[in-house]
Amino acid sequence: MARAFTQSEREVIRQKLIEKGREAFSTFGLKKTSVDDLTQAVGISKGSFYAFFRSKEDLYLEIIEAEESRFREQVIARTISNQPITKHTIKNFILEGLRVMETNPLFRRMYEKNEFDQVLRAVSPERLAKHIQSDEDWLSKLIETWQEQGLVVDADPKAIAGVIKLIVVSSFLKDSIGGKSYPEAINLLADLVASGLATKG
Repeated sequence: MARAFTQSEREVIRQKLIEKGREAFSTFGLKKTSVDDLTQAVGISKGSFYAFFRSKEDLYLEIIEAEESRFREQVIARTISNQPITKHTIKNFILEGLRVMETNPLFRRMYEKNEFDQVLRAVSPERLAKHIQSDEDWLSKLIETWQEQGLVVDADPKAIAGVIKLIVVSSFLKDSIGGKSYPEAINLLADLVASGLATKG
């Protein structure tokens, strides 16, 4: 039986599981990381793990959500924070999102190794729906704000968000798209999309 932890112990252990999980999932991936690996790294029993997370996939999803939150803050801070929304800033926003996705080991594994498929099978539908909704909402709401200010074209915010997301995840298909010509192609695509969206040059 898993031992009872005080509230302060729970907070410390939960944070350690998140930290060790991020390290393990980034290095070895979801499939090759076991609950035993995680609990041994933190110093708790395997049974105690389930007092914090329903499964390793549930922990993985929480880590991905934290990474996505940092991703959003980083991209916004580096491109559009306190900046006028123009074609130039929208293009930079897209390209910075692409750069962060390409360099984040968790995001790369999630898309290249199809690790999210394992999460889909293991996490409850309610938990998954909440994640998907949150992921869809942040960019759509940002676009709606720009539209209210007359800064981007009047089109379905979710459709615009979808276009931007397609560009951002395209790096995982770069070999199919064009290999050596990919950087120029993606720069041109970002420029064309930004030009089509922005109402100001």
